[in-house]
Amino acid sequence: MKENRITSAMKLFVIVGLVFGVALNSPDAEARKRKIKKSESNTEEVMYDDDASSDRSDSLSSYDTFSLELLGAGILYSIDYSHRFNKNMVLNLGFSYYGASSSSGGVSASTSVFLLPVYFSYLLGGDNHFFEPLAGIDVAIASGSVSSGAISGTSSGFGAIPMLGIGYRYWPMDGGFYFRASLYAFIASGGVGIWPGFTFGYAF
Repeated sequence: MKENRITSAMKLFVIVGLVFGVALNSPDAEARKRKIKKSESNTEEVMYDDDASSDRSDSLSSYDTFSLELLGAGILYSIDYSHRFNKNMVLNLGFSYYGASSSSGGVSASTSVFLLPVYFSYLLGGDNHFFEPLAGIDVAIASGSVSSGAISGTSSGFGAIPMLGIGYRYWPMDGGFYFRASLYAFIASGGVGIWPGFTFGYAF
């Protein structure tokens, strides 16, 4: 009696195993397997693409430049600094100074002018080479003095000139030699003045 129960249990186990095996190897099951594998493959591809995109974003390691611009926003020259907030948006700051003095017949005069270009650029293009539209202001701070014997006088003034521009900028993603060629438009009450600029410096 006990042996009959064991035999019956073994038969039932074999039947259930056969049914389960048939179900696993049925066309529907194979389709489900293929669907699962395809889903896993797509997931892996998406993960790979995300990793590649992250790697491309992480490859940008140069966010600042220090340079000399000839002509340009400082009229004759300027010492410039640029900071990159991301791959596209850039803040540019410049500084230039001009001074003169003269003396004749006991009268002496001197004048000084500081130009401070402040403008934003938006970089359009590939990894290192960019087309660059820009907009900002050129801040001018001027002062002068005149003296003749015991009499002297001083004056100072402040102004801001709006400016727009376009240009080409070479900025390596990993830093190094840096170059810009720009064309500025200064917007004053008397009209618009067009002026070129050429920048050489180092990106880091």
